[in-house]
Amino acid sequence: MTPRHDWTLIFIHIPKTAGTSLRQAMASAYKPSERLYLYDAPQLEGAMLRSDFVRLPVERRAELRFVMGHFAFGLHREIPRESRYVVVLRDPVERVVSHYYHYRQVVDPGKTGRPARERRLIESQNVTLEEWAFDLQRLEADNQLVRHICGRPEVPYGSCSEEMLDLALQNIDEHFEFVMFADSMAEGAMALGGKLGYVISMEKRANVNEQRPGMDHLDRRVLDRIRELNRFDVALYERMQQRRLTAAGQRGSRRWPWS
Repeated sequence: MTPRHDWTLIFIHIPKTAGTSLRQAMASAYKPSERLYLYDAPQLEGAMLRSDFVRLPVERRAELRFVMGHFAFGLHREIPRESRYVVVLRDPVERVVSHYYHYRQVVDPGKTGRPARERRLIESQNVTLEEWAFDLQRLEADNQLVRHICGRPEVPYGSCSEEMLDLALQNIDEHFEFVMFADSMAEGAMALGGKLGYVISMEKRANVNEQRPGMDHLDRRVLDRIRELNRFDVALYERMQQRRLTAAGQRGSRRWPWS
């Protein structure tokens, strides 16, 4: 089935929010010339660096109907046609925990690049979740939802603000076609596919770490510290969850996909 939207779908893939599974499910709906991935992973078909994207000819950027990758809000300014955003949100504490254990247990330490260096550091110095999130002050542990959606991913560790949260919410209201949740991917994929005009099957999850300990097995004190550090992400996540619940009780009253 051919997608029926005539604008560019920009998918902000915040790490560890089930975006890999969704990318794989959506890829076949678009011709190779219509899709582009912006990742630091040249082995991924069609992937390029964000810095290389801006140097593409205007005509090439105008062909795109689906762009996805690890980038922040603002890419629409470099696409010469109407664009709308999509994002998947995940519980902020779970996302931080998942990111740490992805480095610790999944990344191949024999490769080059930052993820491999991060795993070697964690292994060689036996860095704990708490040390990684707080002593090493990794940006991946600090309000990644708000950082990406407000368009300011490089703000120094510990410097996220209420202003950034407000800007993220404003961007969602003005520029986002769809917001999904990692805890209900099958439902969200069905709704997104209905809006776009094709079926998105989420029967299987990709890039899942089966070795990671469950949240119930982790130190509650550490999890509470992570929640406080990510208080702006928590506020954004809870606000959007409340919108979903409200819209479900008032069907047809909003344009959101869960209405």
